Amino acid sequence: MDNVNPASRQTAPQSGGPRKRKKKKFSVGRLIGRIFLTIFSLILIGALSAALFTKFFMTYINNVLVPSIPEVSIEELTMQLASTIYYQNKDGEWVAMDTLHNTGANRELIEFEDLPKHLLDALVAIEDQRFWEHKGVDWKGTIRATIFSASGSKTQGGSTITQQLIRQITEDNEVTVLRKFREIIRALEFEKHTDKKDIITAYLNQVYFGSDSYGIQKAAQTYFGKDVSELDLAESACIVGITNNPSLYDPFRKAEFKQSDGTIKTPRDFNKKRQELILDEMLRQGKISQAECDAAKAEKLLFTDTPEYEALHANDPKEELETGEYNTWFVDAVINEARDLIMETKGVSSDSAIQLLFSAGYHIYTTLDPDIQKVVDSVYTDPANFNYPSPTGKPLNSAITVLDPYTGDVVAMAGGVGEKTTNRGQNLATIPRTPGSSIKPVSIYAPAIDYNLVSPGTVLDDYPLQLNNSQTGGFPKNSPNKYRGNVTVWTGLQYSINTIASRIFNLLGADTSYHFMNDKLGFHLVEADKALSPLSMGGLTYGVTTEEMAAAYGAFVNHGVYNKPRTVTRIESNDHSEVIVDNPSKSQIAMKETTAYLMNKMLRNAVTSGTGGGASFSGMTIAGKTGTTDNNFDRYFAGYTPYYTAAVWVGYSDAPERIKADVNPAAKIWKMVMEPIHANLENKSFFEKPDGIISVEVCADCGKKPGPLCSQDYRGSRIITMEIQAEAAPTETCDCHTEVRVCTDPTTGTMHLAGEFCPDSTVTTKVMLSGRQFLEVPYASPQVNADGSITTGWPILAEDSDAHATYLQLQGPCPIHDENFEEEPLLPGDPGFEWPDINWPDIDWPWENGDDEDTHTPSEPDTPGGDTGNTGNTGDSGSTEPQEPAEPTPPEPMEPAA
Repeated sequence: MDNVNPASRQTAPQSGGPRKRKKKKFSVGRLIGRIFLTIFSLILIGALSAALFTKFFMTYINNVLVPSIPEVSIEELTMQLASTIYYQNKDGEWVAMDTLHNTGANRELIEFEDLPKHLLDALVAIEDQRFWEHKGVDWKGTIRATIFSASGSKTQGGSTITQQLIRQITEDNEVTVLRKFREIIRALEFEKHTDKKDIITAYLNQVYFGSDSYGIQKAAQTYFGKDVSELDLAESACIVGITNNPSLYDPFRKAEFKQSDGTIKTPRDFNKKRQELILDEMLRQGKISQAECDAAKAEKLLFTDTPEYEALHANDPKEELETGEYNTWFVDAVINEARDLIMETKGVSSDSAIQLLFSAGYHIYTTLDPDIQKVVDSVYTDPANFNYPSPTGKPLNSAITVLDPYTGDVVAMAGGVGEKTTNRGQNLATIPRTPGSSIKPVSIYAPAIDYNLVSPGTVLDDYPLQLNNSQTGGFPKNSPNKYRGNVTVWTGLQYSINTIASRIFNLLGADTSYHFMNDKLGFHLVEADKALSPLSMGGLTYGVTTEEMAAAYGAFVNHGVYNKPRTVTRIESNDHSEVIVDNPSKSQIAMKETTAYLMNKMLRNAVTSGTGGGASFSGMTIAGKTGTTDNNFDRYFAGYTPYYTAAVWVGYSDAPERIKADVNPAAKIWKMVMEPIHANLENKSFFEKPDGIISVEVCADCGKKPGPLCSQDYRGSRIITMEIQAEAAPTETCDCHTEVRVCTDPTTGTMHLAGEFCPDSTVTTKVMLSGRQFLEVPYASPQVNADGSITTGWPILAEDSDAHATYLQLQGPCPIHDENFEEEPLLPGDPGFEWPDINWPDIDWPWENGDDEDTHTPSEPDTPGGDTGNTGNTGDSGSTEPQEPAEPTPPEPMEPAA
């Protein structure tokens, strides 16, 4: 429209009437142009807006978002690794026997070079087929996954292997768009400085493969019993297929799934289907040939849980040691010792040390002997060997440690009876238990001999030391409750005599005994144990472990050298580049070699002729000592051969009860274990006699050098020969024998002190012991005697009491002979009867006078023609001397009338 001044329009004259507007003609081209212009304008505006948005967004990303997302490096991947436990076989090779790991940490690391190409191809084909080409993000796969997700179709994974690894590193698992965006940014940045080989290796080390197997190496071992480098194509495809859904594709999972057609399928069936899908993808992508694909599908997989695999590997060392899902007793002990060693080496807490053991991938080398452990297991897993139920029906429990005394290596162990049902539970082999008298050799006899306080030939009185209260009498009591009297230290150990151990303890002292055990023999006692009952009879506050006892007894066979017990020799890092813990055998001289030699002889005698006979078996030299606690609540046996030492405890672990058994069950179990262990070992003696051992004669009643009366004791000679340490050779001469005038009852043979009225015929001088002071067992109430005197008790007697002069004094003078006694004449046959000396008189025998011609022939004359008259006359021609009559033979003595 023209630009017209409104004022002029009002005043201008109108001509020709009203003016009409001209109608425009419709144009299609003009419409299209306008539409195009509109669209172009919108596109332009959108493009400009997008550009501005992109500019602002990228500025935001670069300046705000990216800096807020921490950079990720592969070094941040903190994978928990399973630690491996090894033993050494007869060929000196280290064999893996068990692993330690937390939940999610049963993993062993491998390097890229360990991965077979077909394994890598299988993984890439099914998880990330453009892995080797993309820069961390597969945009094609991401867009496809986004479209499927937006359209509501079945979700498809768009994450690359790199993105999955980053998720493992960061543990960023939010199901949000922002998390996905963070993951993409991190993946792009991650691949700028990380090699593809490192990425795929880390992924395979990290990912879960089912059946508590983390990482491809553990999966290969779990499912096929081989290293990852040994997997073939079929096995690789099988394992790779598990990662998509372990609960569905784990071939070891015990589950059943009912299908729509009514059939039942298991995870192994689904795994097979998944394996074939992977093989088809590998074929489609040109990674394998049709022949390889078909062969892999047809291959029968030999899983480790199949009878075929078990038959094929029946003789493998690892299979021999398998005991189920729980640690063995030995492994439990290894864990505890390794924990302590790591705490000491690294200066960390107990919890931190355990965490390292179960997650750092250590290699732990142990002292186990699998053959010996198999013997122990065969005995301890059979409850029939422990058929000693308590009075209330509880089953007997037990523990054993078998040890090499020359190194301290624990070669086998059992911490309970029956199948093990816990991990790191109550291991009775390493938990202190009361040892009873089996403590005596290491607490009493060895230190006393080592310090020359006694020798095997020292004589002590097996007799109570003191009175307890008025109701118990003498202390300590023996088992059985009797006393032998004067015996040697040798005999005291042979029969485990409590009084002898107690008397030695008084010579030794509590401090010396305590420190000998703790400082020289590796025990862990407490201050409360510094007392007679704990150290001389084994009533310790907490007790000792079978491991401690086996090691301490090992010092006897090892020339007096103690080796600290160990189950772990060293611990190495996961890549073997560092020795985390070095635990060599630790030795120290515990006692003189002469002491060890004498203890070997004494403990050998305790088995062959003493309390330890239940442990004896033929064909091997054995030494040891039994132990029994009060009320038979615990029974113990610690013993050794020239090859091994072992200690056994038996009892009712929950609550103490009396063990009813004729033979010590601990000694019996010791024999059941040790006899097959030694079946093929040559019998030999303990080490030869060292310098410093001498043979001496001693008086069996005082242990001193024999005096002139020792051989004249009325019981027979009391002189004995003993091997002892030279430093303890006696220097004093026996003063315990004396001459005593005794009267012997001719009827009973009973001896009494001779009284003034005893006839000479019944009195003799006897060599006896000077005597002891007799203790009394108190009466419940005092005894009033006939003479009005009061007796409060009766004397405690020992087996040799009647050999003591004080015992005769206690009985008083001879009660048979008093002032009214008249000795009856002895008859032939009575003890002491002697025929009298007869002085025969001169008698004229008849035949000398010729009165009996029938019985007498006169002597012929000496010369021919001589006088034949009376031979009693003497003639010049000669004479004949009369012969002396023969002494008459006395009559045979008559036997006294019955």
